[in-house]
Amino acid sequence: MRAKIPVQSCPCCSGKVNTAKAITDGTNNTPLDGDLCVCLHCGEVLAFNADTSLRKPKDSDYNRFELIDLMRLSLHSLDVKAKLKQARDASRLQ
Repeated sequence: MRAKIPVQSCPCCSGKVNTAKAITDGTNNTPLDGDLCVCLHCGEVLAFNADTSLRKPKDSDYNRFELIDLMRLSLHSLDVKAKLKQARDASRLQ
């Protein structure tokens, strides 16, 4: 699921965010309070508020998900961070 959300800034890096993709196979097109996502600008895990604004996750946000979903989320976060590092390293070599 990919959902359009109001354009907003990541609370970790201030990158502009306007879409979200679910980590589970749910059919809901609108993120719910406590749903998690990864910022593609910094790779940090974020959580949604009820109004779809973003915030840093609370410990209780993680309790709603199965371990396999949290592992997927962590791998996605690490993948984004690795790609960002590769891009930074490549730009330094030029």
